[in-house]
Amino acid sequence: MRSCGLHPSDRRGQDGAVGQSVRRRRYDVQRGERPGFGVPTLLDAVVRRGRPRAREIQWAAPGNAFRGGYGRRAPCMAGPSTPPLAPDGAETSGRMPEARPRFAHRPARTDDARKCQCHPFTRSVNRDSVANCAIDMPGGQSVMEPTNQRPVVVVDHQTTWAAQFEAEAAAIHRALAAEVVYIHHIGSTAVLGLSAKPIIDILPVVRDVSALDGAGGAAMARLGYTARGEYGLAGRRLFVKADPRTGTHRTHVHAYQVGHPAVARHLAFRDFLRHRPAVAAEYGRLKADLAAQHPEDIEAYMDGKDAFVKEQERQALAWWSTVPLVLVTGPVGVGKTTVASALADALVDEGIPTAFVDGDALTEVHPASPGDEMGEGVLLANLEAAWGVYRAAGARCLVLAQVVESEAAIRPFVDAIPGADVTVIRLDAPLDVIHQRIAQRGAGESDPWHLERAQGLHALYRRTPLGHVTLDAVEPVSVVVERALAATRVMERLVTPPG
Repeated sequence: MRSCGLHPSDRRGQDGAVGQSVRRRRYDVQRGERPGFGVPTLLDAVVRRGRPRAREIQWAAPGNAFRGGYGRRAPCMAGPSTPPLAPDGAETSGRMPEARPRFAHRPARTDDARKCQCHPFTRSVNRDSVANCAIDMPGGQSVMEPTNQRPVVVVDHQTTWAAQFEAEAAAIHRALAAEVVYIHHIGSTAVLGLSAKPIIDILPVVRDVSALDGAGGAAMARLGYTARGEYGLAGRRLFVKADPRTGTHRTHVHAYQVGHPAVARHLAFRDFLRHRPAVAAEYGRLKADLAAQHPEDIEAYMDGKDAFVKEQERQALAWWSTVPLVLVTGPVGVGKTTVASALADALVDEGIPTAFVDGDALTEVHPASPGDEMGEGVLLANLEAAWGVYRAAGARCLVLAQVVESEAAIRPFVDAIPGADVTVIRLDAPLDVIHQRIAQRGAGESDPWHLERAQGLHALYRRTPLGHVTLDAVEPVSVVVERALAATRVMERLVTPPG
């Protein structure tokens, strides 16, 4: 099976070839180093977490398998409203071999396989701010009883909150099984160093939220949760777990379906605070002061932080709406997939949740549509659908390995990703190196069509330079990735505070 997204840990190549065995490391979810938790979900392959570092990857030595091009795949899953993923394609024009139905010339390869009811609610929920709620959630969400006489307890950040989330999320995933797309830790307890009410807020993104009204709700009840239905917010399913002895709330679960706008609001505000520690610290001080001033009045507490949080939410949504799209292109065999994958790993190491897509994985449907032998229509439709799921999984950046042959051919990819800010990186290498790498891929990939295709693209790029930056793909992968990071400025755009 070929597919897209972020591969689970796998082995790319043999005997130390491009990629050796994967070394995993556990990321601190509260620092934004990885967006979810360590239990596999349907989209465990969506947002990279701890893949092989760029510095560990080397080009394959002669005689070893070069796992570029079609050689690296990972499963990619879409929600019920998205079409089945099929794969890539934009390899046309110039003095190329005559277009042929994609993959008809290539035998199947087995070594590619990779693992890609509302309750009464008297308080207004229409304040439309992450501040105006008892649990610091967007849209004025409160799961407390509608009364002002509720103790307001804000405590310093607890290092145990992350582990509590991990344990609870794992149990929820086991209970809801295949319905889960991704599970996020949200709210103030998800931001390292931020003072908060000691309640863990969890956001499961699910394929069909109505499934939680039946069997899914029963499964949550077995975990000790009480269902509150939408509880004033359309499209949400709220579940509350309280301490059986004291009745104090311990966990709030807000489930939404893939594509619901509340998911983006939650993730944007959380990640904005994670990457803006000064703002998070100011917010923590404000909450502590308000809790001291209004220890028995939750309404006054929420009103006091309303203006501050609305402004930060506005900035967070603007920040979230921009998506760095890194398009790695070049001739067939130059190493696009290897470099793009390593670049995505490097971004994850810097705390940027990143989706990686090998364009070829999104066009693999045959026979091809007449007039679109390279499958570009399928590629773009699949890319748009997949990005919606990746986004729900918390991806902030997309790295795409794909052949493009002109400036005009870049535009459709930008249009497929809302808010895309594209950087095109073109890889270059001598033709004999490219042919050698193609030959090392294995059966079905070193036929004359691929060799001619590589030669045609190599000549095309020499005649008409393309891309914002050209990198020498003969250099070690770690060097190429370091230069690519500098060229894309993703860290500067997403992490570095303004001013």
